[in-house]
Amino acid sequence: MELSANYIKRIEIDGLWDRFNIVWDLRPDVNILSGINGVMRPGIVHRIDKDTTGALLICKDDMVHRNLAEQLKEHSIKRRYRAIVQGNIKEDEGTVDAPIGRHPIDRKKMAINHKNGKEAVTHYKVLERFGQATYIECRLETGRTHQIRVHMAYCKHPVSGDAVYGGEKNRLGLEGQALHAVRLLLAHPRTGEQMAFEAPVPEYFTAALRRAGRDAAQPLEVTLQEGIERLLHERF
Repeated sequence: MELSANYIKRIEIDGLWDRFNIVWDLRPDVNILSGINGVMRPGIVHRIDKDTTGALLICKDDMVHRNLAEQLKEHSIKRRYRAIVQGNIKEDEGTVDAPIGRHPIDRKKMAINHKNGKEAVTHYKVLERFGQATYIECRLETGRTHQIRVHMAYCKHPVSGDAVYGGEKNRLGLEGQALHAVRLLLAHPRTGEQMAFEAPVPEYFTAALRRAGRDAAQPLEVTLQEGIERLLHERF
């Protein structure tokens, strides 16, 4: 995908279940992607969890890849996620500041780890309540593995469909966690100008919201420009 300054694009990537499938779908030839991560993950700047959908950064050349990786390391790339979580969150907004590291027993899982974990901060805002479920938007200050899933489980509100961290699997007809990377804001690697990308909430997610009790006639999204303004000013 060619990028230009002042570029605002709506993208939709639904069903990102396997990183190898993503790469194969993007190429006829792997050489069109950055080679920094080798043949297994060519061009992939950051990952989203298995069964999580949404926006993903993938680079075509090494210079852009290095630049975006540095932005990610410095936390200057702004990201927003949407999630459906279990239970009724009473407060309108909140912050989870708890270090994340490997689970002491199950090494495939992550957990709150005050001794050996790394700093992890997640801000969340309630968008809608349904009694037994809550629709939220999350803003990340850090990007730890499974961060939103671990933090929301720590708050006793696991992401719906997330069997790994305690979410009910089938109540909303989900086959995985109801978590979607909805927006990215980053600096153009060459010009430094701000670029915004949006992956609209996919059908599996809207269907789960309807099952939770959402009125299908209500608008689901703020406009792209409104979302960008919130990203720029670090607010929801």
